[in-house]
Amino acid sequence: MDVTLVREPAADPSGASAVDVTRALLAAAGAEISWFEHHLVDGVVPADAIAHARRTGALFVGPHAPRAGVLPPIVQLRPVLGLYANHRPVRSLPGIPSRYEGVDILVIRETTEDIYSRHEHESVPGVFESLKVTTQAACARIARHAFEHAAREGRRRVAIVHKANI
Repeated sequence: MDVTLVREPAADPSGASAVDVTRALLAAAGAEISWFEHHLVDGVVPADAIAHARRTGALFVGPHAPRAGVLPPIVQLRPVLGLYANHRPVRSLPGIPSRYEGVDILVIRETTEDIYSRHEHESVPGVFESLKVTTQAACARIARHAFEHAAREGRRRVAIVHKANI
């Protein structure tokens, strides 16, 4: 498998690079991955990294330092790569005590609209406002994605949650 890696080596304060540790873990697990590494340029994802991500269909974004006036790499990549769904699995782990056993939830969140729409401005010095834009097309797209994913994974239920009261 070919994976596009976008990173900023100097931004990883942990000492042992999270990217390098992840690569080592995947190698130890027997994953056969060819990594194609690209570095951020002043916080910006270079065009060759975007083109490579389109070719590989697999992307790993490493730690990065926040920069004033520069969007985080994943926010830069969402519109150009057509990324609109964020998957966040929540599962109980065998052998790890927890309040609830047998938890297996997948939260799928739309990431191009609502607070992600980037319609923001400073109304008065130090006060920022953001419009929460939501369209029928994006709502239908994320709902269709969630139902199709649930069907593929053999899940029996889908719950749709919105924040219309805000």
